[in-house]
Amino acid sequence: MIDEKLIVKAKEGDEKSFTKIVHYFLNEHLDKHSLVNITQSFLKKWARILNEEYGDIENISLCELWEAVKNYDSDYEFSFLAYAFKCIKNKFITMYNEGKAKKRIDKEKLFYVDSEDGDVWETLALWGTGGVKLRLLERKLYEVADENSLKDPMLAEMINLFLQGYEEANVLAEILMCSDTQVRNLFKRLKILILRKKVFYFF
Repeated sequence: MIDEKLIVKAKEGDEKSFTKIVHYFLNEHLDKHSLVNITQSFLKKWARILNEEYGDIENISLCELWEAVKNYDSDYEFSFLAYAFKCIKNKFITMYNEGKAKKRIDKEKLFYVDSEDGDVWETLALWGTGGVKLRLLERKLYEVADENSLKDPMLAEMINLFLQGYEEANVLAEILMCSDTQVRNLFKRLKILILRKKVFYFF
């Protein structure tokens, strides 16, 4: 745990306190269950997603760690570390969306994921022509995400990520920190939920 007093001192500009937070975040503990292993795994995944050097990703994370120190409020319902990871993750998502590693979604194939053998695309949404049908599908996706925000937060987060431009199962798995199989199962469940809303159009 990072002592709250340490955060306060770092926020006030105490360099030693911030250095201690950095050491805790990156390399103070070395056992297999320590934060450093969680941090390194998290940063390595984002280095792959963004196609960046690990050292560059680590430097970006330290900048965001400092922002987290400056903005964290002890009245928050979550820990400082949870807040810091969220800040860092949001920065990486912004980088992705700005085109660091982004691929445009094929507008003829909304919601596709790799099949088990990786050779076939499974299409969740039907071939749309944009316009009203596309907006209707997006609205229904937001509805499903909202309805499942508490009972299935991972499904809700996956939908929101897709709507931000993340379309491939392996990329979603990296961001959600789960397996490709789990992502595919979420897609299958989502397909059922969307079909119940009757928003697909067959041509």
